[in-house]
Amino acid sequence: MNSLQKIWTVALIRAAVVAGSGILLGYLLYQSLVFTPAMVAFQFTLSGVTAGVAYAALKGRRVRDGLASLVVWYVIVTFLVENFVPWMLLLNFIYIAEIAVVIWVYVRLIREPLLKSIPARIVLAGALLSMANRLLIVILETILKRHTLGNVGELWELIMRNCQFGALIGLAVGCGIEIAEQIVKKVSPRL
Repeated sequence: MNSLQKIWTVALIRAAVVAGSGILLGYLLYQSLVFTPAMVAFQFTLSGVTAGVAYAALKGRRVRDGLASLVVWYVIVTFLVENFVPWMLLLNFIYIAEIAVVIWVYVRLIREPLLKSIPARIVLAGALLSMANRLLIVILETILKRHTLGNVGELWELIMRNCQFGALIGLAVGCGIEIAEQIVKKVSPRL
């Protein structure tokens, strides 16, 4: 197998395992609702695939190919998966960019000596995605201007629910990354 085929094979393994872990946890919790774009549980599918593509892009040698695949994923999500509404252009961009940035931060932080244990890295992924989802809701609700100071309780409930989703998705993605790296270690010498 030539070098380019090996790069793409490893990237595909990473992306598939990370995406699969997010979708699997979502399926265990919400069954088929993870495959329905109109449902909140679809975040598991969208986040899992986005995190998988972002992780494969950032761990690969050809980052520009990975970034191009994130753009293709954005187009797929925006125009094919959901009913097209101009507002969805911004929403999907922010959501996919947010997850890609979280994965970039995660990849940088796992190099630190304190994060050498697998449980610590998995918890880090959960914490990062939880914080990012919380921030995402604040940004989107501010843009939409749906919540004023009178609706703080409702906004807080929305933020906390999204925070919980982010933590669960992050834990699934963290587990997926660890499993993917173990698979890559075993498969790479044979490629």
